[in-house]
Amino acid sequence: MGSDRLSLKTKKSRCFCLFQLSGVMFVLLLVICFSVAYAGLPAPSVIPHINNQFYGHGAFFGASGQLMSDPQWNKILQSLMPDVHTTITTILSKKGNGNADIILKFENNPVVSAYGMVKTQQLDAANYGGHNDRLDKLQAFEWDCWLPTQDVKKFVSGGSVYNSAAASDLMETILIAHGNLVQTVGENKLNVRQYDSVLKTDKTDQGGLMPNSWIDLFYRAVELSSANATRLDYLQKGYQTGTGAYFVRSNSTLGSQLNTFVNKISYNDFFTFFKAKFGKQFQVLFDIKSRDATPSILGALVYQMNQRNMVVYGIGSFVFTENAGISNVSQTIPKTGHVYPGMNSRFLFFFCFWFSVISFLFFSSP
Repeated sequence: MGSDRLSLKTKKSRCFCLFQLSGVMFVLLLVICFSVAYAGLPAPSVIPHINNQFYGHGAFFGASGQLMSDPQWNKILQSLMPDVHTTITTILSKKGNGNADIILKFENNPVVSAYGMVKTQQLDAANYGGHNDRLDKLQAFEWDCWLPTQDVKKFVSGGSVYNSAAASDLMETILIAHGNLVQTVGENKLNVRQYDSVLKTDKTDQGGLMPNSWIDLFYRAVELSSANATRLDYLQKGYQTGTGAYFVRSNSTLGSQLNTFVNKISYNDFFTFFKAKFGKQFQVLFDIKSRDATPSILGALVYQMNQRNMVVYGIGSFVFTENAGISNVSQTIPKTGHVYPGMNSRFLFFFCFWFSVISFLFFSSP
């Protein structure tokens, strides 16, 4: 009887592996077909203009090459994130243009996000290509997200109360980071929590930042880009010397905290700044990279984001059940009293569907 069960388990395991392999082969076949079809087309002399970019993927990391080629923004990056600037300039010095080699190193970077927003606004102001509604159509920044393992445990053990100190701590310590392949596989395939590893990872190695540091660096980048001559001189000297409370940096050597600033912009001030500068509500699209999420945990994250006057446009996850029903959560912004009736459920379905397919093919076990 025992051997029969073992045999049945072995057969199921083999069938599952064959199914996974079939799925992978199907995806590869699609890629090959599209590649062959594209190869037969004449190369475009100009990349077609996109008229409806509804969110900033990787927080505009695709614009990293343009940022580094722009003397003003190159200097802004150097002033605010010298560790990132050193890594990128070293890569470019070895590989020339090397845009393909630096894009992933800018994923979730707040300075390139600020660059993307400012340049988009400038295109609108110039009515470039006959369009001036790019910012109106842009709905959110994508934030890849790792949940803090210990704070998740505290939140759950404390009764999962949305307005608790544990929920606030959870929100403040999430990491806006993609994570590298080893961390993604370790978290999703081996079930070994990787938050502490991502916390230590350099920003250019797909590490990231905590929310308050992210919005602070975004604000400082926009400030540097638009300051008058007197203010700009003051800021540049401050960042160079570190003299003055505004310019004091963290002494942490952790990748996520290296060179961040001690005195950060408040969430209320950031809301006011973003609304005045870009004429819209700040919204994010969460892409949950870690596990342990539940509808309750994500609901608390949304609530705590709202308390900081930020809207969650949508949440994507590798697992359907993690965000079940989350699209029905209404969101109220304290600063204005405005109520957002729910998230973009169509996007949530699309996002979660493909993540679930990928998760099933690559990260599931029989």
